[in-house]
Amino acid sequence: MATCPLRTACVLAAFCAVAVGIPARIEAAPQQENHPAADSVSRIKRELERSPAERLKLDLQLPVATFRATVEQRRYMLSFAEWLQKEFELTPFQRQSQEWRSRCCGIDLAGLTHTLDRALQRRETRKIRNQIARELAQLEKNRK
Repeated sequence: MATCPLRTACVLAAFCAVAVGIPARIEAAPQQENHPAADSVSRIKRELERSPAERLKLDLQLPVATFRATVEQRRYMLSFAEWLQKEFELTPFQRQSQEWRSRCCGIDLAGLTHTLDRALQRRETRKIRNQIARELAQLEKNRK
């Protein structure tokens, strides 16, 4: 197995450093014996003893906010009728397609649907008249 020359050099350097210069036990440096808490407390006491007039100066006049609104151009808004017309107006292509669909196979579908609607309405009317006639006949029969 071949070893990397760089790895070998790193291991050798680490071994030399341990053997020559590093003490067996590592200790923290001694701390200085001053009491910053006492200094802080005295500083806070001094600040509290000062009169509020020395600290606060409210004689300043604060600036008043100024708001300005301008209208550059009047915005055009469609009336409801114009909006409906614009939204639902057919384009020439849609109009042409509608005409072609209504004349499917040479049959006028609009006329056909109108005829069917009238026939259904006459049928409903006939059914209601027949029901009224039956109920009147039943009443006459019960009266006798």
